[in-house]
Amino acid sequence: MEDFLKVDHLMKPNDWKSLKFFSVTENWGDPSKMHSLLLYTLEAFRKYVGLPVHINCGYSNSGHTTKSMHYEGKAVDIHIKGLNVVDQFLAAERFDAFNGIGLYPHWNNPGLHLDIRPKHKRFDIDSRWMAISKNGKQIYISLNAENIKKYCL
Repeated sequence: MEDFLKVDHLMKPNDWKSLKFFSVTENWGDPSKMHSLLLYTLEAFRKYVGLPVHINCGYSNSGHTTKSMHYEGKAVDIHIKGLNVVDQFLAAERFDAFNGIGLYPHWNNPGLHLDIRPKHKRFDIDSRWMAISKNGKQIYISLNAENIKKYCL
């Protein structure tokens, strides 16, 4: 998979046509800059959860952290109405391609950041975090039982 991430595998018109649950007209930013592995994994994720997955943000060229996967079309922010953010996370955890998963319980519709960041070594640990709003600012904290209980349940 790492080699696949290094190569330019951006979505093409036929890729978009092959998707059942997503279309080029959703909130991708620039849909032509979205990575196909992300979209095909997101398609499988949508099939697994059995509920509509709403796209908040895909490709972006500003407004995220310095090394954001959004800048490469390898990240998407989503939410699933009617599914608790913890259950959204547990569903996303089942998909190996999502090497970065962030919980965002403070959004109007709590949801996730999902990305396909490359791993540099075979046994690198996936990136997991939680973002919360504190004093009007978004801060990133550890994804652990204490924080999940405090901010998500």
